[in-house]
Amino acid sequence: MPPQPTLQLWQLLLPSGEVATLPLPGSVEGEKYTLGRKDCHVTLPDKAVSKKHATLQLTGMQQQLQLLLVDEGSRFGTTVNGQRLSEGVARELTDGDEVGVGTSVFRVRRLVLGFCTSGFRPSDNDEIADACKRLGVRPTREWTNATTHLLMPSIKMTPKLVLALAHACPIVSPAWLRLCAARSVVMSALPDEKAAEVTPPMEKYAANMELPADVHHAKPERKALFAGRRFAWLPGVPASSPPPRETTKLLKLMGALSVVPWEEPGGGGGGGGGGEG
Repeated sequence: MPPQPTLQLWQLLLPSGEVATLPLPGSVEGEKYTLGRKDCHVTLPDKAVSKKHATLQLTGMQQQLQLLLVDEGSRFGTTVNGQRLSEGVARELTDGDEVGVGTSVFRVRRLVLGFCTSGFRPSDNDEIADACKRLGVRPTREWTNATTHLLMPSIKMTPKLVLALAHACPIVSPAWLRLCAARSVVMSALPDEKAAEVTPPMEKYAANMELPADVHHAKPERKALFAGRRFAWLPGVPASSPPPRETTKLLKLMGALSVVPWEEPGGGGGGGGGGEG
């Protein structure tokens, strides 16, 4: 199957605080994973959980990846949102479902990841190609609504960096993608996006701009940085030039109410009063 523009994953948020992430890199369609008390892909140390309690199976294409749950004749049964499953009958799980096995309950989470690249030379593409192939995902060079992570070899001021900040998306080095592709056990979360080993180094001129050391972290509060503010754009020539579209878009992403051309006081209204920003 050719690489897809997004990577779909399913996670089980277990009572112990551990996370199980499906599928493993390189898995084939229809791959099955066991869930039980011992010697299973997903292990729950609960005496009320049978040794092989249930099976999880992934079906469908990458962008429509379905997660099925089958009770394998467990002693105390399996429930989804309080409804008991019939033995051997597959139940499709959805994001937010609560699954009960024995006395344990865990929540199901669906992740859809999209990767955008910035600052890579053509010769650098091999650095991420193998990891992307194993994950079955195709990074893009254009920012889209599906973008969740920005991949950069180093931190430098680019339009995509600003977009990542405005969208509260983490900025990671290719090392993060390689760690994702190297996962070999289901009982594992995705690599920490804030870890030092996956942080792109900051280029000298970017450091001279006094960007904070944690600029690569996803901070939701950035989405409201300019909440409630109005901006007036001071254009060059001609004076009637509208605000640049991309700048306006970025400011509104971060909560700005409006971005309008500047008008001299007494010139009729809208712009002059918008000089707060």
